[in-house]
Amino acid sequence: MLLQADAGATDDAIAAALYATFPPAQACCILRKLDFHSTPKHGSCPNQAEIEFAVVSTQCLDHRLGAQESVRRAIAAWDTRRHTAKATIDWRFTTAKARRTLNHLYPL
Repeated sequence: MLLQADAGATDDAIAAALYATFPPAQACCILRKLDFHSTPKHGSCPNQAEIEFAVVSTQCLDHRLGAQESVRRAIAAWDTRRHTAKATIDWRFTTAKARRTLNHLYPL
């Protein structure tokens, strides 16, 4: 089953789409399985959040996990290890790196 929602969709819009697509009991069941996360929309915060999601995906969610509870336990254990190690992300994009990386978009 694939339900597509645009990146700016609100929780209410997703719930409405589910109820429009499925019978109420099934839509309710699906909604109970979803976790909605709100991320900031401006500045560097979305970039930091995207980097953190990428880190958890590669370090913790890189293999098949069973039920939702096992996913929660795996992420909690990963989060504890990461905080204990005082891990940080280096999200800065220097001008020099931007010139190298984006040269094909903005040639000098």
